[in-house]
Amino acid sequence: MSSSTGAAENSKRRDNKPLKRPDMSDPNTLVKLTCTAEGEDYPFTVHKEYACFHSSVLNRAFNSDFIEGQNQEYKFDEAIPRYPIKLLVQWLYQERCKLVQQTEGWGYDMEVAEREKIVEEEDMGLVQLWVLAQFLIMPKLQDWIMDGITAASFYKAAAPTNTFPWVYDNTEVGSPLRKVMVLLSSAYLHSAPFRENSQHYPHEMLVDLLMYQQEQVAGTNMDAYEAIREVCYFWQG
Repeated sequence: MSSSTGAAENSKRRDNKPLKRPDMSDPNTLVKLTCTAEGEDYPFTVHKEYACFHSSVLNRAFNSDFIEGQNQEYKFDEAIPRYPIKLLVQWLYQERCKLVQQTEGWGYDMEVAEREKIVEEEDMGLVQLWVLAQFLIMPKLQDWIMDGITAASFYKAAAPTNTFPWVYDNTEVGSPLRKVMVLLSSAYLHSAPFRENSQHYPHEMLVDLLMYQQEQVAGTNMDAYEAIREVCYFWQG
C-alpha cells in the first residue's frame, strides 16, 4: 500500500520492544499520511510519535532511508480512500473513532435513503480500515473495528451486506474479516432480506456461509457472537 516499503514491511512481524507512549514531548515533529484519489493527493498531517507508537510499519518507514523517511510522508495506494484514513487519524490520537452508528439518537430525523447511505459509507469505511490496520500491523485497532462492526450489526439487526464484495476482493482465505461477515450474516439471515441483497454475496462467501451452517447443524460450532470473539480478534493486551 506504500510506494517503496509496503511489501517488505507487510511481511515483518511486530517489534518485541515496545515504544514509549506518546506524551507530546516533541509536538513540532509531524508526518503525513497521504491517500490518492483520481490522481490527486490528500494528505493527513499527524504527530510522528503517535504514528510510530501505534504502527511498527510506520515506525520503520519514517525512521528509514526510504523515501518515506526522507520525505516524512507515507503514501497509500488508491485502494484505500480518504474516509478510512480519516478514521485512522482519529484512532491514532484517541484509540477510538467517532461513529454515527454509536451516537445515541442519530438519524431519527433523516429520510431512510439518506440514513442508509451514511450507514453504508461508515460500514465500508470500517472494513477498509480493518484491512489497512492489518497492513500497518495494528491488531488493537483491528479489534476495536471488530467491536464497531458487531455493535452496529446488533443495533440494526442486520449484517453490513454492502461490504461483502469488497471484503472478499481484498482479503485472503481464512481472514478474520471474512469470518466475521459470515458469522454476522448467519446471525441475521432472514429469507426476504437475503433474497433482496443476494447480489452482495460473492460466490466464495456463499460457500463459507454454507460450511458454517453445516457446522451449526452438526453441533460443532458455537454461538455467532462467541465465535466472533474467539476467532476474529487479535489483541490480548
